Amino acid sequence: MNLIIILELASLISMTVIFLIITIAVQVSKVTKRFPLLFYLRLTSWFLVLYYVTNIISIIFINGPFSRIHIMLVFPITFFFILFFNNMLKESYYTFGFIVSCCLGFLLVFLGTQPNAIKLVIEMGYEKYVPDGLFNITFITLYSTFLTFLFFWGIKTWLSSPFYYKKKALLCFTGILIYVGSSIFHLLYSINPFFNIFLYLLNLIGILIIIIVIIKEIKILYVLPYIVYRIAVRDNKGNPLYDHDWTEMNITETVFTGFLNAIEIMSKEVMHVGGILDINLNEGILIVNRSEYITVGLLASKASKLLRDCVNNFANDFENKFKRLLEKSCIDMNEYKSAYEFINKYFSIIPYQNIKNKNQLMTLSYKYHELPKQIENNFKNIFENEDEYENVLNELIKTPCSNPSEFFDFYDEFKNEINELELKKSKEEEEKKYLK
Repeated sequence: MNLIIILELASLISMTVIFLIITIAVQVSKVTKRFPLLFYLRLTSWFLVLYYVTNIISIIFINGPFSRIHIMLVFPITFFFILFFNNMLKESYYTFGFIVSCCLGFLLVFLGTQPNAIKLVIEMGYEKYVPDGLFNITFITLYSTFLTFLFFWGIKTWLSSPFYYKKKALLCFTGILIYVGSSIFHLLYSINPFFNIFLYLLNLIGILIIIIVIIKEIKILYVLPYIVYRIAVRDNKGNPLYDHDWTEMNITETVFTGFLNAIEIMSKEVMHVGGILDINLNEGILIVNRSEYITVGLLASKASKLLRDCVNNFANDFENKFKRLLEKSCIDMNEYKSAYEFINKYFSIIPYQNIKNKNQLMTLSYKYHELPKQIENNFKNIFENEDEYENVLNELIKTPCSNPSEFFDFYDEFKNEINELELKKSKEEEEKKYLK
């Protein structure tokens, strides 16, 4: 077999294996399962695997139909990645890029069924099917659209990442830049087929960089390119129930909740237009979700479909968990503190904007800073579940850095009391059995 085709196949097989690894990694990730809308990213990855597999089959067996399928798979790859892109950044699927990609995609599929869509050529001593004419032009245009969206997603992720993701995001963007930049060799391919080897080699290097970053920190995939400031929950009588902020806003929960109340009263009683959904501000947006018992307000610099769905899911879970308290009109905010689990569930991808340097990471998370061994072991002994352990450390971000020795003393004291009670209970049960 020709050395050139061996190198080409080796590169393609390597990329196929790498894409398969990243696809499985994203598929089984706990973070991914929290956000169903990221289903589109998983579909993009699966179609990329098929894209390379069909190319390998068409080269090995010099198979025309698989060569056509290989080219036409660029349509679903571009289609689903744009859906993922729009969900993260836009409020609607129907953007200009989405419409253009659909038109080009349907044209590509139609042209792919025509008899003259591909031709058999001899390149560097071996036969190979390649796209021809308008089919080839449409393929290049659509693939360029995919690369353009991939590039913009990469640069937005890098620029929007919090500082503790910045280096990894930059490395990921570098991989994307190499992958996108390799497309120049696709243009040189028409001059000399040997440039195809450089295309696959750079693709392989770019993909390797991207997958290493994603495996080490999969949350890179879910960095939102805008700021989320605050979320607040109030009952329908206007009483604040829960409040969480990601920035240093000098506004109390009472003031913020009062703002929600004033806006809603105006929309319902003065303007007679019913409940509100959004308030567009000069440099942001207030998303409001009103349900049977509560109203949830989230303040962000920008809205997207993903963010709206997160707010809706948060509101539903909050109302379901605290329904009994809400029915009794309980307004004690301490009773609703456990709603933090829904913050971690739906908004874990949102960075804390008040954390700006390494000195503030003492209580952020064991993933970003190594805690003193004694404290780390004590926490792990108390919170054996990894998610609970991380939740506690993330919650400590809101408190000043200190040595929680008193907490551990109390824990040891209560633990001993619990052990004594359990021992006493077991003795009583044994005595009852003996008496019987």
